[in-house]
Amino acid sequence: MISFSEALDIINNITINSENEVLVLENACGRVLAEDVVSDIDMPPYNKAAMDGYACRLSDIDKTLTVVEEIPAGAEPSKTIDTGYCSKIMTGAMIPDGADCVVMKEDTELLSETTIKVLKDKNKANICLKGEDVKLNDTLIESGVLIKPRHIAILASAGYSRVKVYKEPTVGVLSTGNELVEPDVSPDKSKIRNSNGWQLIAQAKQYVNSVRYFGIAKDDVDDLYSRIKLSTEETDITIISGGVSVGDYDFVPQIIDELGFKSIINGVAVKPGKRIVVARRGDKFIVGTPGNPVSAYIQFILLIKPLIYRLLSSNQEEQVIPLPVYESFTRKSGKRTEFYPVTVSEGKVRFVDYNGSANIQAYSKANAFIEIEQGVMEIKKGDTVNVRFI
Repeated sequence: MISFSEALDIINNITINSENEVLVLENACGRVLAEDVVSDIDMPPYNKAAMDGYACRLSDIDKTLTVVEEIPAGAEPSKTIDTGYCSKIMTGAMIPDGADCVVMKEDTELLSETTIKVLKDKNKANICLKGEDVKLNDTLIESGVLIKPRHIAILASAGYSRVKVYKEPTVGVLSTGNELVEPDVSPDKSKIRNSNGWQLIAQAKQYVNSVRYFGIAKDDVDDLYSRIKLSTEETDITIISGGVSVGDYDFVPQIIDELGFKSIINGVAVKPGKRIVVARRGDKFIVGTPGNPVSAYIQFILLIKPLIYRLLSSNQEEQVIPLPVYESFTRKSGKRTEFYPVTVSEGKVRFVDYNGSANIQAYSKANAFIEIEQGVMEIKKGDTVNVRFI
């Protein structure tokens, strides 16, 4: 059994042959760039006014100035500014030749329809210079970036009406267990509702669009084999909840071998989810998580999400933030690294009441979880812990 850091290194070092496709800009958000975004112009493309006012010469601001024209945004100036003259100008408009400053409208007095007086004897330039934000051929966004709304504006400004992105992997989700029924069924005394499958579907849909559900497989080799085989044929990542431990009905490891997949992770020294299995055949993957809902939930965040990012060719990294704890905490065993639900408010960490990997309800009260390293039995008030927000 390997450590969590070793398992994450294995995932992060996976290489595949990613294909790409071209999308219209409006559909690019949430996808991963397959090319560097390069500016085809300077930004701003010309010297522009930073505010409404009058474009003039800085050496003339102690004079009465004659207004020669009005320059709205989007118009090209037709006059050159000579000594004693100015142009009325709007925010974002092109600075006329001869002008080297813009006087705020509020700092002027209108003497007539065509003359103004500047009320201050000092003035900033108030000009956004051509190319001060971006220069022609600058790289604006690098390949591998997950496109977010803030990137859409950059893409649009650089003329990318069509965007080259990596193709998304497809994900299949399968639950196992004779005890499971679907949420619309009222379970009898020996049954429980299938929460893991729908939880994993929801988690996967945060990162990819194509997620298929392959139902509940009974604890039967033939049923489980046929469902896993179908999922591996029709999707890139098959996520299985349950059936990965060492019980008499835990057939998933056997079927992984029969389907020609090779395990690259077979158990991780963490709590919850130590029985997680990750197997690969070419560019296809099977991930088997333990059947407890918290195990499935946490292992998706810790290892399955990074796997999806690798198949997306994304350079996105998990954010881990060190924060102090508000209260002391002790645990019964330090044999494994443990991930524990918490709430974070006002920059401090508070522990949530939590009864183990079946207690998914605890996560409805949490907005984060922390990592308690192997061997650590006590966290004292004020100690710093590594926090992952959820």
